Amino acid sequence: MRNLFLFFLITLLTGSPVIALLVILVFYLAVDYQFIGLSRRLFGRFRRAAAIRALLRDLDINPHDAAARRDLGRLLVEARRFHEAAPHLQMAMERMPESDETICDLGLAYLWTGRVPEGEDLIRLALERSPKLRYGEPSLRWGEFLLHQGQVGQAAERLERFRSIFSSSVEGHYLLGLAYQRAGERDKAVTVYRVALEMFKRSPGYKRREERLWAWKTRFRLLTV
Repeated sequence: MRNLFLFFLITLLTGSPVIALLVILVFYLAVDYQFIGLSRRLFGRFRRAAAIRALLRDLDINPHDAAARRDLGRLLVEARRFHEAAPHLQMAMERMPESDETICDLGLAYLWTGRVPEGEDLIRLALERSPKLRYGEPSLRWGEFLLHQGQVGQAAERLERFRSIFSSSVEGHYLLGLAYQRAGERDKAVTVYRVALEMFKRSPGYKRREERLWAWKTRFRLLTV
């Protein structure tokens, strides 16, 4: 009812229902971008899709560009298009064997495409050479995979490793709490969930906008644990 009243009010002021709809849409997008994050994630996906298309065009012109294949593989992993990412990362690693980031991304792609032992070996290699690679992100994503596979004990170990490197991640605490919850360790899960919310409260504004969804998920889990 309130939205309908707002629509009629803006229509009276502007003389155009189309402009009124646009004003309301822009207002809700601005609120969502600032406080919820759904539109920000959507815009992020559009930007990533555009970057993927641009890199594919570059590779059509120069298929031997290892850096472009590395970047493309990374973006495809972020988009969870693991089957597409793997061949690009394989070719990039052949040309750039010293790149721990490429090794790790290929390992993650292998995990999610069924080549688990190979993937784990690659991630271990990357972490042995760069223990704090990407602020512990490899351990976070490895733990996420193990959690998805139902290996909650191993997932908790990986996620604890991530927390030891990057202790302020709400997502990391949420996933760790979920691992403990599924393992039947209720007290540990509750403690970790509460730490996640405390980290969220202490985070700067831009970080809260990024992790607000994880904070909501954490609050829901605390109600069900």
